[in-house]
Amino acid sequence: MKSLKWLFKLTALFLGLVQVGYSQNNEVEYSFVDIDKNITQKAISTIVQDQNGIIWIGAYGAGIYKNYSADLISYRQEFQNPNSLNSSLVQKAFVDSNNRVWVGTEVGLNVYDENHDHFNRVIFYEGEKALEKVVVRAIAETDGGKILVGTSSHGLYEVDPKNLTGKSVAIDPRPSDPIRIRCLTKRPDGKILMGTSNGLYEYDGNQAKSVVLKGAVTDNGAPFGIETILIDDSGSLWMGTFSDGLLKVESGAMNTYSATRFRITDVRIFTMVQAPDGKILCGTENDGLFVLAKDGSVVKNYRYDKFEVNGIQSNSIWSLFVDDQDRIWMGSYNAGVSVYDKQYDKFKDLESIQNVHNSLQSSSVTSIIKDKKNRLWIGMDGGGIDVYDLERKKFHHLIDPNNQIAQGLTGLDVQNLFLDSGGNLWVATWNSGMYYLPQGSKTFKHFEITNVEGRLRSYRVMSFAEDIDGVVWIGTSSSGLHYFDTKTDEFGYVPDNLFKCEAEIRKVLVDRENTVWVATNRGLLKREHNSNKPFSKLDLVAEEKGIPAEKAMIDMIVSLFEDRYGNLWIGTDGAGLWKYDTRSHKIDWYNSSSANLKQETISNIIESDDGTLWVGGNNGLSYLDKDSGRFVNFDTNDGLLSDDFNFNAAFKDEGGTLYFGNYKGINIVEPDQIAINESRPPIYFTNFKVYNKASNDINETSPFKEAIGKSQHVTLNHKQSVFTVEYAGVNYTRPEKNQYAYYLEGLEETWNFVGNTTSAHYTNLSPGDYTFMVKASNNDGVWNEDVKALKITVLPPWWKTNWAICTYILLLGLFSFLGYRLIRERVREKRMIQFERAKRLQEEELNNRKIQFFTNISHEFRTPLTLILNPLESIMTSNEIKLPKNIKEKLHTVRKNTGRLKRLIDELMDFRKLQLNKFSLKVSKFDGVAFTKEITDHFNEEAALKNIALLFDTEETDIELWSDQGMLEKVLFNILSNAFKITPDNGTITVGVTICKDGKKFPLIDENQVIKAIEISIEDTGSGISQEEVKSVFERFYQVKNMNSQYYGGTGIGLEVVKSFVDLLKGIVVVESEETVGTKFRVFLPLGKDHFNDDEFMRRESVATNGEFSVPEAATELLGTFKDVGSKKTVLVVEDNTELRAYLKQELKSDYHIIEAANGQMGLDAANKRLPDLIITDVVMPEMNGFEFSEALKSDLKTSHIPLLMLTAKTMNEDWVMGIDSGADVYLSKPFDMTVLRSQLKRLLKSRQILLDKLGNDTNNVKIPENTTTLDKNFIARVIDYIVENVADENLNVELLAEELNLSRSQLYRKIKALTGFTANEFLRKIRLEKAKEMIENGDASISEVCFKVGFSSPSYFTKCFKTHFGMLPTELKQG
Repeated sequence: MKSLKWLFKLTALFLGLVQVGYSQNNEVEYSFVDIDKNITQKAISTIVQDQNGIIWIGAYGAGIYKNYSADLISYRQEFQNPNSLNSSLVQKAFVDSNNRVWVGTEVGLNVYDENHDHFNRVIFYEGEKALEKVVVRAIAETDGGKILVGTSSHGLYEVDPKNLTGKSVAIDPRPSDPIRIRCLTKRPDGKILMGTSNGLYEYDGNQAKSVVLKGAVTDNGAPFGIETILIDDSGSLWMGTFSDGLLKVESGAMNTYSATRFRITDVRIFTMVQAPDGKILCGTENDGLFVLAKDGSVVKNYRYDKFEVNGIQSNSIWSLFVDDQDRIWMGSYNAGVSVYDKQYDKFKDLESIQNVHNSLQSSSVTSIIKDKKNRLWIGMDGGGIDVYDLERKKFHHLIDPNNQIAQGLTGLDVQNLFLDSGGNLWVATWNSGMYYLPQGSKTFKHFEITNVEGRLRSYRVMSFAEDIDGVVWIGTSSSGLHYFDTKTDEFGYVPDNLFKCEAEIRKVLVDRENTVWVATNRGLLKREHNSNKPFSKLDLVAEEKGIPAEKAMIDMIVSLFEDRYGNLWIGTDGAGLWKYDTRSHKIDWYNSSSANLKQETISNIIESDDGTLWVGGNNGLSYLDKDSGRFVNFDTNDGLLSDDFNFNAAFKDEGGTLYFGNYKGINIVEPDQIAINESRPPIYFTNFKVYNKASNDINETSPFKEAIGKSQHVTLNHKQSVFTVEYAGVNYTRPEKNQYAYYLEGLEETWNFVGNTTSAHYTNLSPGDYTFMVKASNNDGVWNEDVKALKITVLPPWWKTNWAICTYILLLGLFSFLGYRLIRERVREKRMIQFERAKRLQEEELNNRKIQFFTNISHEFRTPLTLILNPLESIMTSNEIKLPKNIKEKLHTVRKNTGRLKRLIDELMDFRKLQLNKFSLKVSKFDGVAFTKEITDHFNEEAALKNIALLFDTEETDIELWSDQGMLEKVLFNILSNAFKITPDNGTITVGVTICKDGKKFPLIDENQVIKAIEISIEDTGSGISQEEVKSVFERFYQVKNMNSQYYGGTGIGLEVVKSFVDLLKGIVVVESEETVGTKFRVFLPLGKDHFNDDEFMRRESVATNGEFSVPEAATELLGTFKDVGSKKTVLVVEDNTELRAYLKQELKSDYHIIEAANGQMGLDAANKRLPDLIITDVVMPEMNGFEFSEALKSDLKTSHIPLLMLTAKTMNEDWVMGIDSGADVYLSKPFDMTVLRSQLKRLLKSRQILLDKLGNDTNNVKIPENTTTLDKNFIARVIDYIVENVADENLNVELLAEELNLSRSQLYRKIKALTGFTANEFLRKIRLEKAKEMIENGDASISEVCFKVGFSSPSYFTKCFKTHFGMLPTELKQG
């Protein structure tokens, strides 16, 4: 019986050992990756995951972290903030069924308020007393929703989640010493197990009762100190103790609590979890991590090893947690947080680990092959060759002289490994030639230049390939292509010109057609099998299409591969991947834009068993997806050792596993086992910043009413329109590869794909409603199309709100109404102004028309006045008529009033001139005293008639005055006339002239300068003027009230003319008056002439010296004195007034022949027909006025010489200028004095005679009167010049001269007669004789010669004419 028991025990022991061995051989290796997310390195006491998938990490001394994978938010104790943690010493975290996060600390319990993103504190009561400090070590939830809290020294508490108060729970039996509760775990039946320092307890909903563990006792018999409790997936209970190892209660024994003890460690077991593969993981204090099978056997004990990159970082493990994606989270003491994620690395690897012998000798792997013994032969740059036993996982370094595989390899810079068809190993090195290991041999042969009879030209060998004939092709660096014939065991060299340009060969490939392909840095070369032709070049881009620089990069061929379809894949150094179809010769280019290929340099190319193409390059690994035709890319974030792979360091074994050599080792790819993370990451808003300041705090100024993570809508004022939204997608598998896309609806129309950027920034959004939407993808590019949305309302500023706009509309309406009223008022005022202006203009127009009417009437008055004054003057001055005295007195009265009428008309004309600013000064020097006395004397007769004492008072004998006598005369005459009108009979008028002793300031000259002046005063003893009216007497049309209308000018313009004339003379006129006493006018005029302009002085014009006319020297002495041959001159009178025309004829007929014409046209016809000696014309006439008539005369050569005198009633200066400009010689205004008219006629005729005399006597320059036209001057010069030039021509006569001048004979006759007084023949003969006289006096020619030279055909006739003209014979002149 005993032997059977022992046999049973041995069998059980054997089966256990077998199970242990099996477990060890099939164990899962856990590699933990440290999370570097600014998480504290202090003790990580607790790790939990809420229902949103967010990991919470509690640290003893650093609070708790909310880990969004791509973002991390820390919550700590904040003094003076009741909504922060009550302590940063976190002991335990727990997530209840309502997704509330409970955090136990050294001070008490906190619960996270997700809506407001802060913590609320729980108050614990002991009886009625609130406890200030409760160390919370364990938290659980009852079926009733209450929170059960285990403390370190205050026992067990039940917390009401609603009012956040905790009350004590009874423990049976009640311990005598404070019980330390370490853990709380809920059983499937709802009971809660409590691990304490006094053993195991069970909470039944009312109290906690002690549980006796059967079958396991401590060494000293005391209760087990239980640190942690785990219920596995089979229902078994696992308990980690303080120092007594591990206890297990099988699921079937839960009611009896029959435990089995496993003495795996004698230190505290802090934490336990069940791994996804069913293993039990135990974190201990300073004894590392234990991995146990469910039977309690230890699978592996992970301990800290500084040479283990992905091992545990601390032997003290405080917390373990398995999340919903089967990741294992591990919190350590002073080593932060690390995670085991089976999807973290997609690729296995072999690498060189420092100080670890069982690793690669060197990290840079250049070539990989596999032998039939399931061993990898690995070539390294700087490490020689390593042989790796895949079954035993052991490295053999061939550079080790004690290795058991092969000896003789001394070259460390291995570039390529190649197994030929005979199983022989070829080794290419960078600087040591080739090594050769025959099949079955353990010693390498070394081939170099010196031992192959010079047939190997380079030590630098890069690649091998074997053709169907057993020839091994050898590519070298810069020394061309070589080969080794295995049949003859001889090396050879390919003498091809394409290899003579230092072409560096990176790869040699022999395809299925036995064509040799050579990849060089000068392009891709090829030669077909058994061809005697040289190698040819395959251009990937035609020469004419490629840019030289790009063509050079495309020609940098570094890798080749032939796929199962016979296509040749070509890798370049910088120009991507190319495919050459050997059948159709089509070439396709694969790059980032065309196929999403991230590699620019294609270092190696290989094909998996399913025909998928894999490439390694300068940006990791990529494979070509057959369905999409685009590449899928991997990099170091997917588990690659390096992103840079060595040229042609790729290999596929018989099982389909791919090996890629890179600069840090080998990455092993099992294409059918690459895990794809299919989880779609949920996304959360983590922060909201306004002007780069967080606005998550819930307060009065915050735009949020609840936490950003819970908010669905936020309202911003106009000052908050610059904001940043931060977000995070929850994916803990390589979260740095998470991708994001967002857009703001209302502003943008398409998604913004922003890579791994976790924020969106917007500036100065216009007021309105927007929706911000964001989505995320995981590390493998799997997108979660369930977007996270946040509605955003940007409020307008107060001045853009609806009520403000309404206010604006109201104000606009009000302003529009007011504006309308204002505009209407302005329009009304404008219309009033326009009306007043129109009225004023109308009044002025009416006034102008009145004045124009009076002016026209005055013009009309001048002709009758002429017919009155001249006959009257003739009667009164005639000695032939003896008139009675009373008749003479009456005629004298008529003459006096006629003169007065003339002065009134002149005054009206002066006013008109002033109004039109047409006055011009004619300043001259005269005696001011005598001048004033002369004006005063004109009023002696009137003074005598009215018995008025006219006094002239002055102490000066003479005063030199520069002024316009005409203007000053009118000023004084006007003032004196007014004085006589207002002064009653027997009154007194005093005229005074004096020099101002102190001088006077004249504003019109210089208001600050005192100038010496003369004062002329006129004082009367009339009724005087009031002081109010004194200011207005010089205003236009002003008449003094209560005065006779004739006082101071009945027209109201007399004194205005006075004031205007005095201003023109730069003087001052002052009125002093006193009612009932009299009035005194004082006129001040500056002495001297400096205040006048040069053009204001009167010029004395000379009739005979105004124009200058040059006569040709040849004719200067040919003209003699021309004498008038007629007794009377002919005068043409052109006047539309019949009476005046008759009067002029009557007065002038005794001295002149008179021709009459009634208008300008008739006068022009008469002038052309009769060529009068003088013309008298009016200006205002029908059909043709006087100006037009004068211009027509002076522009015609036949009539241009005729002097013209204008008689007109138009007295304006411009009329006078216009008359002179039109050609008038004299301009007389009506009424005129007949004596003056006769004098002017005589002067004109005398001027004409002076012209003739000048023409004959002056030999250089002839001064001709101003009234001689240029046309006449040119005519005279032309006649004389032509006669002088042709004087020798005896046929020169009047007809030839008229033809030359384009005149008829009669016209020429009259013209010359009018200008010279001679007939044309007489004028021609006189010039010939004058020329003859000049020749005789100055020459030696005979009389006959002179006769013929001056155009005489008969000397006798010449002598006769000479005698008649000069009064002597030619011979007498010659002799004398």
